[in-house]
Amino acid sequence: MGTLPRRPLDEVRPIALELVDLVRPSCHRIEIAGSIRRQAPTVGDIEIVAIPRFETRTIQQTLFDARPTSVNLLWACLDGLGVAFSKRGPVYRQFSWRGVRVDAYTCELGNWGWILFHRTGPGYLRQKIGYMLVQNGYAAADGWIWDARQKKLTIDRVDTPEEEDVFRVLGIPFISPTERERLKEV
Repeated sequence: MGTLPRRPLDEVRPIALELVDLVRPSCHRIEIAGSIRRQAPTVGDIEIVAIPRFETRTIQQTLFDARPTSVNLLWACLDGLGVAFSKRGPVYRQFSWRGVRVDAYTCELGNWGWILFHRTGPGYLRQKIGYMLVQNGYAAADGWIWDARQKKLTIDRVDTPEEEDVFRVLGIPFISPTERERLKEV
């Protein structure tokens, strides 16, 4: 995929805030990530991270077969807003809102911090943290950090309920999103 045209932060942030306000009732937690969260001067897209609410609904499979199904209320809300998804997966969706591409990522309470960090970036810091995780005996896969330091047959999932927990795992100080943007310039 090519590079998206960048627009001023002050032009894109209100569009992102409007979208988040519309879908907030369908989420336990939601936050704008990416370059908007880092307060970069220009923005290529809107990235949001959310812990969606779920509801059990009965879905009629056939005339005689109705089954309870868990429905992701964030995806249902976006369907209700009439967005056309260009990518549609179980935890990630891409669509356009008010002329801006949106990447929406869902996660759980236990990996919120990792996903928020990963989607906030920037890329150079994601790579650096990924390298540090491996060097310290961890792995990052399937949206989670995994502790592979023990010599055993299984590895344990590491909970990162807050973004600061990602840095804590590595024993390094937290770097705020706006500071990450300034570090990129150095």
